[in-house]
Amino acid sequence: MIPARDLSRALAWTLALLAPPAALALALGFAFGPEAVARGTPWHLLGLEAPTCPGCALCGMTRAFSALAHGDLDRALALHPAVMIAWPLAWLVALGGPLLLARALAPRRASLPPTPTPRRRTCRSPR
Repeated sequence: MIPARDLSRALAWTLALLAPPAALALALGFAFGPEAVARGTPWHLLGLEAPTCPGCALCGMTRAFSALAHGDLDRALALHPAVMIAWPLAWLVALGGPLLLARALAPRRASLPPTPTPRRRTCRSPR
């Protein structure tokens, strides 16, 4: 069985590695409108040819991110219905990944045994 600490670190590293692509997808959604994304503008600015989609399960997700970033929920849902799951998940990964990694790599404080509290002496008065 995998120790919980190792599992936590593996999850933190995975999310931290996925954070830059998630942040890039969110940033591109805000920077370019769905029409610009469909034309391949982000690729052309880099001097690259926009790739054609082979018809994968993510077809339309970039344009859906862009539509949602610009406040067009109806269009985002029309482009890809799973955007309602992927959008918050992308935010969670982009923001939470680095935080989880920092927490997983932070040095742990050694747990100290509890210090005994001194007992109060009770004095009995003589009768």
